[in-house]
Amino acid sequence: MIKITIKDWVILFAVLPTLIIGTILGVYFAQTRVTEVDNALVNKGKHIAETLSVSVVKNINDSEQYGLQQLLGYVQGSNSSEILNLLLFDHANINLYNNNGSNNSAEYKLKDVYQLNEAIVQETAGSFILYNPVFVKNFDEDEEDQDAVYYGYFVIELSKAGTLFDKQLIILITLSTVFFGVFLSSNFANRLVLIISGPVKEMNDIVLQIRQGVLGARIDDPFEGELDILRIGINNMAQAIEDYQLDLESNIDQATRDLRAALEQFEIQNVQLDLAKRKAQDANRVKSEFLANMSHELRTPLNGVIGFTRQILKTQLSETQREYLGTIDNSANNLLSIINDILDFSKLDSGRMVLEHIPFGFRDTIDEAVILVSASAHSKNLELSLDINPHLPNSLIGDSLRVKQVIINLLSNAIKFTNQGFIKVDVDYAIEDNSDVMISLTVTDTGIGISTKQEETLFEAFSQADKSITRLYGGTGLGLVIAKRLATEMGGNITFTSQPHKGSSFTFTFKTELNQLPVDNIVEPFELEHKSILYIEKNTHSRKATEAVLSHWNMQLTSVEDISQLNESQLNQHFDYALIGQQVTATNIEDIKKLIERLSIKIAKVIIAINSNSLSLKNTFIKSGAQSCINKPITNKNLKNAMLVNTKRIEKTADESKQSINEKLPLTVLAVDDNQANLKLIQSLLTQKVANVTLAKDGREAFNLCCQDKYDLILMDIQMPVMDGITAMKKIKEDSLNADTCITAVTAHALPGEKEKFISEGFNTYLAKPIDESLLENILLDHSGIENLSPIINEQVNSVANKNIAQPNTFNGIYDWNLSLTRSANKIDLALEMFTMLIQSLPEMKVALQNNIRLEDLSTTSALVHKLNGACCYVGVPRLERIVKSLESQVKQHVSLETLEPEFFELFDEIDAVLENSDDYLENIQAVY
Repeated sequence: MIKITIKDWVILFAVLPTLIIGTILGVYFAQTRVTEVDNALVNKGKHIAETLSVSVVKNINDSEQYGLQQLLGYVQGSNSSEILNLLLFDHANINLYNNNGSNNSAEYKLKDVYQLNEAIVQETAGSFILYNPVFVKNFDEDEEDQDAVYYGYFVIELSKAGTLFDKQLIILITLSTVFFGVFLSSNFANRLVLIISGPVKEMNDIVLQIRQGVLGARIDDPFEGELDILRIGINNMAQAIEDYQLDLESNIDQATRDLRAALEQFEIQNVQLDLAKRKAQDANRVKSEFLANMSHELRTPLNGVIGFTRQILKTQLSETQREYLGTIDNSANNLLSIINDILDFSKLDSGRMVLEHIPFGFRDTIDEAVILVSASAHSKNLELSLDINPHLPNSLIGDSLRVKQVIINLLSNAIKFTNQGFIKVDVDYAIEDNSDVMISLTVTDTGIGISTKQEETLFEAFSQADKSITRLYGGTGLGLVIAKRLATEMGGNITFTSQPHKGSSFTFTFKTELNQLPVDNIVEPFELEHKSILYIEKNTHSRKATEAVLSHWNMQLTSVEDISQLNESQLNQHFDYALIGQQVTATNIEDIKKLIERLSIKIAKVIIAINSNSLSLKNTFIKSGAQSCINKPITNKNLKNAMLVNTKRIEKTADESKQSINEKLPLTVLAVDDNQANLKLIQSLLTQKVANVTLAKDGREAFNLCCQDKYDLILMDIQMPVMDGITAMKKIKEDSLNADTCITAVTAHALPGEKEKFISEGFNTYLAKPIDESLLENILLDHSGIENLSPIINEQVNSVANKNIAQPNTFNGIYDWNLSLTRSANKIDLALEMFTMLIQSLPEMKVALQNNIRLEDLSTTSALVHKLNGACCYVGVPRLERIVKSLESQVKQHVSLETLEPEFFELFDEIDAVLENSDDYLENIQAVY
């Protein structure tokens, strides 16, 4: 890089403006003068032409060709240095004279010009060509004023050679003037630089001396103007630096003396602190030993409290007693957990924690840990998935109990601080040498996350990331501390990354020894090799984890997020197995059953994995066609068992079945429906399963009942007169004795999205009409707090009833008796009664619909169609039911009655068909029974 000095800048700023301005002015004046020389030459040519015009006209008029040539030749000869060619053309554009003969006259002739009215100048490289017209007035005695007559034009080629010297002289003078100005500016600038640079150099030398430590250096000679002010400033600065140097040396000497005195004092204090530290360590060891011993002593009686509490819970108790004992059991377990944490912490703190070094199966360890916490994840509707590297060695040597403890702690924290989303576990490994394996386990959640400030205290004992967390989520704050210390003891660590409100990811690494004599090898399911399987799973992590397992088993895998992604050829493909992963919610149980039924038609072995431990829900899916139902997360072991073990159905004798059927849940249920037939059927179904059933015919009556009594469960119809189900539900939750009671929405037909809408409005669950007994039983179990009801009651009821019921005419196109029996819980009397009630209501319903259609009353028509749909749901009239369902869907979408006129005609025809054949059909049924 070029360094420009002050001298260069001064000269540049002095010379450059002079050079620019001089050049511009020189070019301007030179150009002007050159133009003037050229214009003078052209004007001279015009003058010659105008002078010759009168003489030439006379010779032309007198036809004196010789005289014309003499005249023009003389003029050209006398001006030969300036006139190169002289030509004369007449008014007809004919050449009259050419001083060079007539050979080149065509070059100068004007083309397409009949009369030249004014002079024209054309410039070439070495000359100007002047075209000058010849106009002369003829004066006649009779006419005073006449127009000039056009006789032709002169062509005069004027040479620039004569003016070349003048132009060169002009340019030379201009350049000389510019160079002289630049020379003067340079001299002035150089003089100015000499005035400035001398003092500056002297001041620079003095500053350099001061920098090198010569603080006494000064500038003595005065300068001119501002430079002298700068000299004085430099001298003052040097004096200040010298004074500061003296003060600094004095301060350093004083600080050195103080430091020596302080070091002597620190030495005395260090001796005292060392003695105090030893005393504190002894006291801490005594404290840790005391905590360890006391924890053992506290656990013994506490285990007795928990054990006897659970034994009492198995006896016959009142609800109040059961509630109190449940509180005691939960409190004792929480206290035991705290004591265990304190025991582990004290052992680690006192150095008494001894890790085992025994063979164990790693997959069993992690499966047990994940399954142990899965119920908590399922209760919060979280997706829990497990992905283990299929090549990870299973037979290891280490402390499986402590490994499990750390994994459970990380998973429990993830579940505790995650309200929605997923929790995924990824397990990988690395072989460090021939005998050691470093295992890495990462737990990722979508919970509340941890801020940067909270990370600082995360691994401190008896603390949590935020003090408010203790109040919201509970806990002692020891779990992560113990887990991290255990990980360190096992040669690993616990690290994490987190974003507030987005989630956290904890990674647990530990070193373990590879067992050279495996005692728990994994038996690969060779029976499944090359078997085809259809796998449906929406959760990406769960799908990829299970895909890895199935691919490791060499199965022919077809994996999709949803069955709608399968093309026609895949749908028709043969599969040996189907595996369905589902996140069960309050609104999609019926959809899952339909999916199982659809797949079980073509696939012999259908397996479903769900996020629930409910036995009744599993039994519901098995009865829908699934071979088995397993819990999420899908592990290698439970998936292999589900695919290889055939389903064994439990068979009981009739006496055992009757005994199971008589078992009832100690619940009080309120059923609300405006349709009398529906209400009667719901009452019949509930009477089999619960102790007390209360009925209400509209929302207002239900609200009044809820203000008087407490119910365990409320089944609420949606569309009802007086007060609809949604309004009644909100009033019950706002102001009644049943604010916390589970309220289930029951409706005959819901459009897409309405199920979710009911849940968002405040309903706890959803149940579609016609009511599925297994789904009803699942709701009763899930919201009753009782888990000991036999999961095969419904199957036994159906099997006992089916053995005693003959099956007449299944379907004749209008009626389906088997469907009626199924929807009436296989009760013949109830099925006949429901059928009779429908037949009796159809004539009145038809007339009401016709009247409201005529009046174009859409809202009343919609209510009537809904009521008819509810009545058809429990009777075997499939064709009528299909027509009514289609109509209700379109009416809910606000399709006009006029547009639906063909559908209503079809409905009335079907009603007539049902009424017309009803008597004969009833006689046939009654004859059989």
